[in-house]
Amino acid sequence: MQDSSERFSAVAEAYQRYRPGYPTAVLDWIARVTGVRAGARVADLGCGTGIFSRLLASRGYTVVGIDPNDAMLAQARAAGGGPTYLAGDATRTGLADRSVELVTSAQAFHWFPLEPTLAELDRILVPGGWTCALWNKRTPSPFNREYEELLRRFSRDYSEKVNDLLHDPRARLAAAIPGAIRAELAAGDLLTWEAVLGRVRSASYVAHGVDDLAGFERGLRRLYERHARPDGTLEWAMETVTIAWPRPA
Repeated sequence: MQDSSERFSAVAEAYQRYRPGYPTAVLDWIARVTGVRAGARVADLGCGTGIFSRLLASRGYTVVGIDPNDAMLAQARAAGGGPTYLAGDATRTGLADRSVELVTSAQAFHWFPLEPTLAELDRILVPGGWTCALWNKRTPSPFNREYEELLRRFSRDYSEKVNDLLHDPRARLAAAIPGAIRAELAAGDLLTWEAVLGRVRSASYVAHGVDDLAGFERGLRRLYERHARPDGTLEWAMETVTIAWPRPA
C-alpha cells in the first residue's frame, strides 16, 4: 500500500486545476458554529494544493496550510492567495502549543490516524478552539451512479482506499467525539469534457488503481456523452458534508 502522503504527487497539477472548490456557505457555517471570526489564526491540515486554505484566507483568516507532500505544496505556494504553507502532517504539524483558534481539514481527515491526530489538535488549539473537517461527496444522479459502477469495474484501488467516502466520512469522528455538530451544504459544478477528464485523473484511485486507463477513459467519455447537457456541460452533483467540535476549554 502506498503511503497516503505520497499518493497525490503524480496528480498535483491536475488536482490544482480541476478539483472542486467548496461553497462559500461553508465559511458562514463555520463562523456561525464556532464563533471564530476574521483575523483568527487557522491551521488547514492536509491542505494539498491549498484550495480550501485560499478560501479561508479570502474571508480574512490568517491561514497556515500543512501538508506532507512537496509536489502539492509547490502548487499551493505557486497559487498564492494569502496563506503560508509548511511541510508537516496531522500528527506532527510543527506548530507551537496553543497557537491556533481553528483547525480545518478539507477532503483529508479520513487519511489521518485518529488518536494521534486528536492529540495534536489538543496541543495546537487554544482552549475553546475548534476543529472542522469537511468533504465534497458525490450525490445521487444518473451520471454519478454509472460513474461509480465504472470505478468499481476498472479501479482495483477504489473500494479499498475510499471506503470511508462511500458512506459518510464523518462517522468515525462522530463516534469518537460525541456531540460534534454536523451539516450538509449544497454544492455542484457544470463541467466541460476537459474538466471532467481532469477531475477524474486527479483522483488517486484512478492514478494508482486503473491499469487499463484507455479503456476506462473510453467508458468515461461514453458516460459524458450520454449525460451531458445540450450546451456540452455535465452536471457533477455534490454536497459538502461538515463536522465540527470544540476543544475543551
